[in-house]
Amino acid sequence: PIDIELDHFSCTYDIHKITRPKATDNCDDMPTVRLDMVSRIENGLKWTIDAADWTKLDCDSFELKWIASDDCHEQLKNDTLWQIVVIKDVTLPSAHCMDALNVSLPDEWGVRVYAKDIDAGSYDACGIKSRLIRIKGTDAPFTEYVNIGCEYVHSNLQIELQITDTKDNVNLCWIDVEVEDKINPYCRPLEDITSDCEDYHNGDLGLSTDTNENFEMDADEYVVLEGDLLTFYNEKFGDPETLKICEDNLNGTECGDLTYEQQYQLIEWPCREAKVKRRYRAIDWSGNQSTWSVQTITITAKQDWKITFPADWEGECGASAPAESLVLLNGACDLLGYEVTEKQFDIPGDACFKIERTYHVINWCKYIAGSDPIEIARVEGDHGIVRDARMITSEGNEEDGYWTYVQVLRVHDNEA
Repeated sequence: PIDIELDHFSCTYDIHKITRPKATDNCDDMPTVRLDMVSRIENGLKWTIDAADWTKLDCDSFELKWIASDDCHEQLKNDTLWQIVVIKDVTLPSAHCMDALNVSLPDEWGVRVYAKDIDAGSYDACGIKSRLIRIKGTDAPFTEYVNIGCEYVHSNLQIELQITDTKDNVNLCWIDVEVEDKINPYCRPLEDITSDCEDYHNGDLGLSTDTNENFEMDADEYVVLEGDLLTFYNEKFGDPETLKICEDNLNGTECGDLTYEQQYQLIEWPCREAKVKRRYRAIDWSGNQSTWSVQTITITAKQDWKITFPADWEGECGASAPAESLVLLNGACDLLGYEVTEKQFDIPGDACFKIERTYHVINWCKYIAGSDPIEIARVEGDHGIVRDARMITSEGNEEDGYWTYVQVLRVHDNEA
């Protein structure tokens, strides 16, 4: 048999191009040789091909029938030669891949890349039977597509494209793939909290962040929550990580772990009233950040104080006036203070005297500088003497900031 290889850009062969056999004759120096018949050989059988198709024979096995004759045309028999020709496609297909491919992962299921996604116009003159791909560097079989998950983010990934033509000639190309996670995490808000100052000790919520002392939450005054203070906030007001209120498109995968940042602002008022803005956000392993979620924590102050003013006192000559006896009972959030002033009145030539002891009590939670005091009325009995102690409480007096009360102390001369 004679093997004939097709040209690179050809898929058929014109059998007339084949070199004809040579013939000799005793009467003619140059006898004529002509191609009389072409037959396709398939499974041991022969199929005659029309002469009109001899110029476009495809890859297969053929039998050629050559007949030699001289110019005399008088011989009774022509000489016949049978020749087997095999036309072969030995040209590899042209495999062309795209220069590069960027893939963004939508969720934990990853993304599916098909052969057509990276084929940049692969070609074969006789036609392409299949386009298959696989991850380069693996032993996996070539398939119609590959699944790309988060394990390929930040790695050097290449995909091979295998082109097979109709005659099973194979060629390869490959492409660099940039696998990206461009979707930001998302955090649901924590509930705002209102709590009583009795529930906290001084300093539990951290130091005041109101550096400009304008009692406003300014964007540049956030402070990082960390250490024991971070633990306290997470335990008291909710831990975003434990509660799993932040989610990412890669949740449920080995690449879906999130890290968290927390910050706070704290403004404090007298009597332990306070307001906190706590914000938090999640960061995925690609560095994508969620927007800040803000939780507001309001600490209220409930007044629960009692003030007991002393009764008047009377004594005889030689007795000493008793010491101050004001009783203040502060609640957990109260801040009361007092001072005492005295005026003593002596009677000339006599042993008697009188002291007016004035108690000044300030509720620092409500006091406004320069405001006038509220005078607590004296409930006097016989001889203008207050016999019982006088008590006032926070109930009904929540807005008062300054009180005064006068206690009278007298010494009588009972001797003639």
